[in-house]
Formats: sequence, C-alpha cells, structure tokens
Amino acid sequence: MASRLGVPNFSNSWGGTTWGNANTWDDAARRVGVTVNTTPTVGAIAVNDVHGTYGHVAYVNAVYSDGSFDVEEYNWNNRTAYGTRSHVHVSNADTDFQWMLHF
Repeated sequence: MASRLGVPNFSNSWGGTTWGNANTWDDAARRVGVTVNTTPTVGAIAVNDVHGTYGHVAYVNAVYSDGSFDVEEYNWNNRTAYGTRSHVHVSNADTDFQWMLHF
C-alpha cells in the first residue's frame, strides 16, 4: 500500500476506522471516503468479500479490453506465499472479486 499506492502508514486502523478482515475492506473504504466500485484499474485493490470466512484482497496490475484483469496476491494458491492470477473478473463467484478500491 505504501510503496505502490502512496498510502503511508496503512494499518488496520487507517483513516480512523477498523479495516478488519479482507471481507470488510470495501465497507471500511466507504467509511473513509475511498472510491469503491466495480471498475478494475491498474493500482486498484480488488476485494473478494464472499471467499471463506475472511475474504481476500489483491493488487490489480493489468486490465484487459474484455474487462478481465490480472492480480498479484499472497495466500491464494500458496499459503503464505506470493502469487499471481490472470484474467479474473468482477463477479459474485468465489474465485473472482466483487469490489475495487481506488486509493
């Protein structure tokens, strides 16, 4: 967050609200005035709030003309490890993302 998005000191209490698990990041973002929508752009934080108990977040690093996008992430396919996925989507599917945060 700090190096790629220029959000210094991001923490679970950034902006004066509790961010909690990944599945509540879209709600926290709205509370502090961060733009939340379904439009992927490079640099957005993709939020999955339907996956498991905790949800999932990832960094969008490419967007394609068909609306799909690539992400960089930790803990998706490799526990505690870095990974990437290509051509994911905004949808209600468990393996996709529902929201984009634009810091």
